[in-house]
Amino acid sequence: MTTLRRRRLALAPLVALLAVALPAAAFGHNFGSQGSPGTGGTTSGVWFTPDSFWAVAGVNLNEFEFSMVVTMQDDYSPTDLDLHFASTTSCTGSSGYDLCLFDSNYGDNGLYGWNACAGFTAGSHPNQTCTMDWVRWNTFQSTTTQGKNSIACHEIGHSVGLRHPTAGTDTTSCMRNDISPGVNQSLNQSMINHLNDKY
Repeated sequence: MTTLRRRRLALAPLVALLAVALPAAAFGHNFGSQGSPGTGGTTSGVWFTPDSFWAVAGVNLNEFEFSMVVTMQDDYSPTDLDLHFASTTSCTGSSGYDLCLFDSNYGDNGLYGWNACAGFTAGSHPNQTCTMDWVRWNTFQSTTTQGKNSIACHEIGHSVGLRHPTAGTDTTSCMRNDISPGVNQSLNQSMINHLNDKY
């Protein structure tokens, strides 16, 4: 018994050293903030929402409303994000929402949607948070219902830290940059694990 206690005591400093040397959550290459804040143009960025309480608002949604609700329930509700959804007519800095969703005909700009930081940031990349993200869906792009769900999953993912995966990886994930608009793709288990580790 004494020998066993000595071994445990001898191992204690090593365990403490490893705890300091290794991060609590080792995130993969497809997770972490990047981009410049602002809502001008169509440059998409990636940010973390400040905490697990996730207040999401659909702003005068029409065409994508059903897809957005389905996506929230099917893809994000199973994560550790504490999801709260509401419909609203406006979304400003004082509204208290973490994510605001818009759908409109933005024309033939080659994009199904994009994400922007419309709020205040804290920290630095790749761990930067944004107090309010805007996700915009382009209704000009005609897609199937399944495709709309995948687009919603993809753009919403950027507002909680999910990046595009490296080419050839995560082929079933909605976060692919070359996502097929006719195929229903969602978060894979690796991405769900990242979200649960973070939030």
